[in-house]
Amino acid sequence: MTPVLDGLLFDRAWICTSAGAAVAAVSVAALALVVGRALRGRPAPLRYGLLLAALVVLGIVPVVAAASRLGGWGAVRISNATVDRPLSTRPFLVPSAVPRPTPVPDSSPREEAVRPERVAEPAVVPMRVPTFREVASCLLWVWLGVLVFSVGRMVRDLLRLRTLRRSLTPSPSPAAVDLLREAARSVGLTQPPRLFESAAVPVPVVIGPVRPVVVLPAGMATTLDREKLTAVLLHEAAHVAHGDLWVGLLQHAVAAVFWWCPPVHRLNRRLAEAREEICDDYVVLAQGDGFQLAEVLVEMAAGLREKRQRLAIGTLGAIDEKPALEGRVERLVDLTRKAAPMTRMNRLAMAAAGAFGAAALAIVVATTIHAADESTRPLSKTATLELHFVTTESLPDSKACTNPDTGEPLFLTMPEILTATDVASVGLVDDEINPTMNARLDVFLTNDGAMKIASATANGQGSQLALVVNGDVSLVAKVMSPLPGHFVCSSSRKRCERVFRSLTEDSVQQRTTSREVDEPPVAQVKAASANKGILTAETAATANGKGAVALLRFHKVASQTDADYQRSSQTHVLLVKDSEVLKSALQLSKIAELPCLKGEKDPIGWLTRNVDVQMQPGSEILSIGVRGVDAADASAVVTAVAQAYLANVVDLQKRNTFKVRDALERRYKQSMDEVRANLDTYNQLTKSLGTSDSEELDTQRSLLLDRLRSLGEHIVRLENDKHTVETDLGVAEKLREKPDPKLRARLDVLNEQIASIAKESNRVANEVKELGAARSDLIAGKQALERLMKFTDEIGVQLNAAEVDVVRPNQVELLGVRELAP
Repeated sequence: MTPVLDGLLFDRAWICTSAGAAVAAVSVAALALVVGRALRGRPAPLRYGLLLAALVVLGIVPVVAAASRLGGWGAVRISNATVDRPLSTRPFLVPSAVPRPTPVPDSSPREEAVRPERVAEPAVVPMRVPTFREVASCLLWVWLGVLVFSVGRMVRDLLRLRTLRRSLTPSPSPAAVDLLREAARSVGLTQPPRLFESAAVPVPVVIGPVRPVVVLPAGMATTLDREKLTAVLLHEAAHVAHGDLWVGLLQHAVAAVFWWCPPVHRLNRRLAEAREEICDDYVVLAQGDGFQLAEVLVEMAAGLREKRQRLAIGTLGAIDEKPALEGRVERLVDLTRKAAPMTRMNRLAMAAAGAFGAAALAIVVATTIHAADESTRPLSKTATLELHFVTTESLPDSKACTNPDTGEPLFLTMPEILTATDVASVGLVDDEINPTMNARLDVFLTNDGAMKIASATANGQGSQLALVVNGDVSLVAKVMSPLPGHFVCSSSRKRCERVFRSLTEDSVQQRTTSREVDEPPVAQVKAASANKGILTAETAATANGKGAVALLRFHKVASQTDADYQRSSQTHVLLVKDSEVLKSALQLSKIAELPCLKGEKDPIGWLTRNVDVQMQPGSEILSIGVRGVDAADASAVVTAVAQAYLANVVDLQKRNTFKVRDALERRYKQSMDEVRANLDTYNQLTKSLGTSDSEELDTQRSLLLDRLRSLGEHIVRLENDKHTVETDLGVAEKLREKPDPKLRARLDVLNEQIASIAKESNRVANEVKELGAARSDLIAGKQALERLMKFTDEIGVQLNAAEVDVVRPNQVELLGVRELAP
């Protein structure tokens, strides 16, 4: 990342704190919604108290998060290495460089194969994987940007509210003022709010949380009848009595902070619905029913939709934007429902709200996340430390040792590069790729130590470093240049923790047990080698025989990272000495008849012990060597092992690549056939319907439904006329009068018209049903075709990659075999 972009990254502690706040907000809001849904049939004050407690806790979340960050505490601790870890252990692959598979016409009608174009370049190119910190910083910038925008809107609305309040005019109706005074007294207000009117408000509203006033639209106080006006003023006075304007401001603030969280917005809607239900219950309790308020709500809702005006922040109207009007009207006209006003919250509601608030606050505290500092300690006074270059061949004044990871013999160059006096502190850090199994040991140097290691690495005295702790070789690592004031050793977590304790603990413990478990002493290795007939590096250097080495080049693929290449090369080093490879080398060649193998009871064991396979440090060369035997015999052995390795491992991988390519090619052809079949079916359906647009079918269906409703209304009118005619005929029969012939004729005409329209109505109903089924089939067919085409595209990309793998040369090639001098 460039320095400019790196400066835009947030501090790791703030990232962890923000993540904890986000988890707390989602958890509290979701819990409140679940509890509110469970109490849906309970009185509104109980639900309102629980939801209000959740809202208050959500308002406290940023405060708790800031206190956690500034105080350096948190229930969950995450290391800085975890924050800096990449999103994926493997690089992202960009397939844009590979051409898409294109259908190739074939002269044969039976073969409709679709083959991809062959390309010489890699099918995919690696792209840098972003870290969690980088992605989290981007999300935090978006969070803050929208938050600033939302706060700006709140400030703008408050300024507009201030201007609106200055333009209000007192209500010209003394009767309305008296009604407001009575309403305030009935809801428990000792000081009634003032009554104003303004043409700028579309509905009755309460303005200002500090000194609230009731504002009516211009002319409403004189045009609305007394009962309806009383209902409206009771509702607004209830808002003032409860301090709902303060709750509304808190709702807007919480929604601005957690604008990205759907549960928070849903919580605000549920809280607004409960608040409106409580205020409506005051009207029902005072007037006996809610029919008057319901009529006013319906009338005002129509006018509000026509004007398309939005209530500003800091106001509460008789019609809120959030709650559904239909549900409010149903509750108001429901005579069986018992009203539950809340002049003050009852004890049960207060206890439930307090308990829920405490639980929600506990959730907030439990989800605080703190970025823990890396464990760094000074070097113990009793610990000894040396840093040496490592070679695989014996040099003058070198010291023999054993690699603690592989058990291979190594040699420490003398003198040492660093000692304990050159080390300032030691740190234990999580591994970025596998923090559970692996770790890193950071050794921080003094100024003199940094100069020593910089000078040593610049001279190129070796390719690997060995860390000797308390006399034992603990870690071996590749030289990383430049080393700015420290060097890093990566190994298993258990080993790194043991070395860390050995370097930082004041008392040096006995290390015989750990050494016997993980790393046998050099003397034991030599003794075991002598007993089993292994030609170690030291004995091979002084052997009287010659030897031979086969050199193979292990190519690095463009899409491989350095870590992937190292893992792959080490895997192939182990595969060379696999029992199946060595068995194949004995079967496919005549090396079993050689003098060095003829008398062996276990030739595979001999090859396992004496064939030396290693990657040459800092290169792509893989060597297979045998020392201490005749040069010609050694050449035959290493040649047989190399050819068996190529045949059983490398060529097998190539054959598997061909199999994968062929399988993908068959699957791609099958998928293309399915695409063509589905496309033909879809085209036939659209041709029969005359359109491929589902919205057009919706329009046709809506027109048919309108036609069906019109026919139904016509039948109802004809049935009413028929009933009237039949009534007249029945009266005439009771009076024993001769019925009018025109009535008989009119009745026959009505029956014919009803039958005709009923037949037409049945026909239209069948068309609506068929059109609905056709629309469903069209949508389902289109979705299935899109899914199949997407799947085919994915198979095509995989097929392109497989084609590139097929035409790519083998990753391993044999360069040659050379004999070694005695």
